[in-house]
Amino acid sequence: MRPPRPKSWKCLKPVIADEVMVDHEVRDRVSEMLLAIEKRGIDAVRQFSCDLDGWDPPDFQVTSGQIAAADDAVPETFKVAFRRSSATVAGFARHQRSLLVDTEYSPFP
Repeated sequence: MRPPRPKSWKCLKPVIADEVMVDHEVRDRVSEMLLAIEKRGIDAVRQFSCDLDGWDPPDFQVTSGQIAAADDAVPETFKVAFRRSSATVAGFARHQRSLLVDTEYSPFP
């Protein structure tokens, strides 16, 4: 169990309890959906698309034209910031991994 936070700390988002409760209905529904997709493939995907989103496209495959249009819709300033952020996170991950070492330890000789 975590120690209590000082009252002076400001939380930017709601605190999640130490033990996160799993919504069993959601877990069961997702499991059923994955099993249906495994068994029935694209037919199950189409059914869920219609049932959950009311979306029944002629094809679920995204074309290169749609990808280009989506890319054009994103402001260049965002792309630059995203690339910079991605490089920063990747650089930190590489550095962090470089500090990991294999070790063996026994408290008994």
